[in-house]
Order: sequence, then C-alpha cells, then structure tokens
Amino acid sequence: MLYADSDRTIEKTRESLLTLLYNYAETLDSQDSQVVLSIIDSVKQWQLVRRLPVIFDPFINILNRETNPYLPAGRFWLSVPTEQPTILVVGWSGTERMIEPKLHEDVISVLAQYADTFSLADESLVWRIDSRGLVSKLGVGYWNPHSQQAMPGDILYVPLKERMFSDIEKTINELMVELLKNRVVK
Repeated sequence: MLYADSDRTIEKTRESLLTLLYNYAETLDSQDSQVVLSIIDSVKQWQLVRRLPVIFDPFINILNRETNPYLPAGRFWLSVPTEQPTILVVGWSGTERMIEPKLHEDVISVLAQYADTFSLADESLVWRIDSRGLVSKLGVGYWNPHSQQAMPGDILYVPLKERMFSDIEKTINELMVELLKNRVVK
C-alpha cells in the first residue's frame, strides 16, 4: 500500500472525531463516559497516514509502463503487504485486541472471543476493514444466516449504537471507520 505522509485532512478528521467524542461523553453517565474517554485516549495514539488508492504490482509495471502510477511531489510511505497473523478488534466493546484467527473462522466467532461489550456497543453490526482498505458493513446478529470469514490483517470495528433522531452516533461511527482505514497497524 502507498500512504501520503503529510496529509492534514486525516488530522482534521481525528480532531473533529475527538471533539465529537468529548461532547458525547458529557451527555453520558460516569461509567459510559469512562468508556468514551478510554476510546479518546486510544484514538490519540493511533498512527494515521492517508491511504492512496494505488496498487503496485512490479511484474505488471515492468511489462506495461502505462500501469505505473503518477505520483505528485511529496513524501510517501510504501508498505509491502505481509500477511499479518492477527485480526484487530476495536470499537465500543472494550480495549483494542489482537486476536489470532483460527482456520475458517467467521466474524461472529471472532467477536465471541471478544465478549467485553458495553451498553454503547451495537452488537448486531460490525464494520470490516480488510488489509487493502476496503470497508464492508456486516450484520452479525443471531438472525443473520450469512457469515463472513475473518481474514488475517482485518480490522473489525464494533460500532456505537445509533439512536433515532440523533445523528451524532452515525457521524462518530463514520469518522472512526475513516480513521481506521488510514491507520497503520503494527
């Protein structure tokens, strides 16, 4: 993957998310606000760079020069994908955890290992961000007969439960997913 090193838009997204989270924490009781404050501390420590939609395939680039991407001036990170043996679970269900997936394990089974859910978490949905940065929203409730396999290198985001007539939870979830797409996981 290719990342732009000095991109101010990602930091602005982080700042707007942190502002929303601080305001949201003020509306909650003390136990739930502690959960929000721990997520704020976690988001502050994330290493963020903007993921560029450029795919490098050296074999194809050698054969066909038109496939070589054009890059503007600036500093970039090139991340050579190696298979990460773990899945990162993050969100409104406790602290971040790296989970080692078993063979043919679906997302529901991975989340069952990570059962520290809070009252703020939406236990029927999960956002899956794969190692290429593609995002999919998956239903993981008991009512869902279709399962998605959890792959090494995935990030599973347990979203904040959305309320009717309130857009703050939806905005927080969207900003979290945008930051997780651009997060460098080590």
